[in-house]
Amino acid sequence: MTSPDAPINTMETDKAHSADRILFTDKQVAEFEIGGVIPLWEGANTDFDISKELIEESSEGETYQVVNYQCSKNGEQHLTLIPHFDLRTQEYNEIISEIIIHSKEYTTAEGIHVGAKISEFQSVYPDAKAYYSYVSESVWLSVNQSNVQFHLDPAMIEDLEVSSDLEEIPLSSIDTKARIENIRIYDHID
Repeated sequence: MTSPDAPINTMETDKAHSADRILFTDKQVAEFEIGGVIPLWEGANTDFDISKELIEESSEGETYQVVNYQCSKNGEQHLTLIPHFDLRTQEYNEIISEIIIHSKEYTTAEGIHVGAKISEFQSVYPDAKAYYSYVSESVWLSVNQSNVQFHLDPAMIEDLEVSSDLEEIPLSSIDTKARIENIRIYDHID
């Protein structure tokens, strides 16, 4: 068993199963790996139906389009793959830069998954830190500065006063009924 103080990247491979859930790492979920190619070619060997989606987003008064790929099984959304944006060409390519987990089917070696309670998370990762960004209006938990973020509903934050665009917040400001809404794994640049 992995120590609660160990970084997320010591998790077992995604091939292992724990209580009918698939384990993920800080680099891979199912057959999708950060830095790998999104399997969009005809006849690609994947268990997922993959569909391209263009989303219009706004940030700090700017509106832009984001490309992502929805991965579903039997009509249920499991993952979102976000491709790398090439600054040179100003286009998205087919290299995976982020994976967002939406399904309860994927778990850490310690049993944390989408839908897990904040109390479960804190018992496994007592040194976790919580962050709030008013730019993206998001709240997440992070362990040992890894590239895995466990996102919560911002409405589950109580009496929060922030003074910057990204701020560490006390775990005590999170409602004890909060649950993990999704898990983001991103390309971590050292």
